[in-house]
Amino acid sequence: MTEVIDLIDELGTRALLAGNIVFPPNGLGAPELRAAFNLLVDPSRCLELAEALLARGWAAARVRWFGILPPAVISLQDPRSGTLLNLFPLVPGFFTDPQTVFEHAWGYRGEMIVFDRRVPISDRLLTMVLSVHDNLGPRAAAPRPESETGPLIDRFAALITNDELERLPRLVRGVGAEGVMRRLFDGLGLPPAATRLPSQNYARARFGIPGAGVLSRLLLRAIESSPGYPGHVTRDVSLARRWVLGRLPSEIIGAAAYILRARRARRRLLRAGGA
Repeated sequence: MTEVIDLIDELGTRALLAGNIVFPPNGLGAPELRAAFNLLVDPSRCLELAEALLARGWAAARVRWFGILPPAVISLQDPRSGTLLNLFPLVPGFFTDPQTVFEHAWGYRGEMIVFDRRVPISDRLLTMVLSVHDNLGPRAAAPRPESETGPLIDRFAALITNDELERLPRLVRGVGAEGVMRRLFDGLGLPPAATRLPSQNYARARFGIPGAGVLSRLLLRAIESSPGYPGHVTRDVSLARRWVLGRLPSEIIGAAAYILRARRARRRLLRAGGA
């Protein structure tokens, strides 16, 4: 991991260490550590960092791919040490522009010491949010047994401060994460928030190519919102549904063609060794 930290400094890339490893410095206890390091990376520089790591001998790790969406993570492994590294240019289900999400996370960042180096980390509230994210599992290649969610929410309910509880809805609204915070809001006694339509920038980053139509964005919202819980929706979702119903045949054809182009683009990227 020292090599990764050195490379990040060399490139001048902004990245936040996240996941269970940052629980202790955030005062959230010490859960079981995972075999992988997770980094939230500036979306505009994430691919550059991945390519630089590949050039230094890291290899693309196998990522589980479910359904029509590509993985939301670039997963790499150092064959010399076996270290696994997950680079997240976006957080699945955070429907705001990924760059806006990262800037928010960077603005609230904390620090911890890793191998005698000061490393930026996700702040306490965002760490709670990411740890109980309803969908940050197979689709993101960041394994977290479902059985952990309940105990973590119980822990956070006991630890969260009044200021953090007041800030939480603003954070979730600011990053567009209403659709994946159902369990956390339920556990904290907060009313569930209405989900919104993913932004064009989020859809472009999530599918990997520009040009997502309204139906593709509605489909993205359905896939990446809390499983089994449709919940309330914002006005933009209602308007989009009505708009699509009036143009359903052409929208279905357009969405199918777009998704096929996205899958082909992802395969070309994988063959090129860029993910």
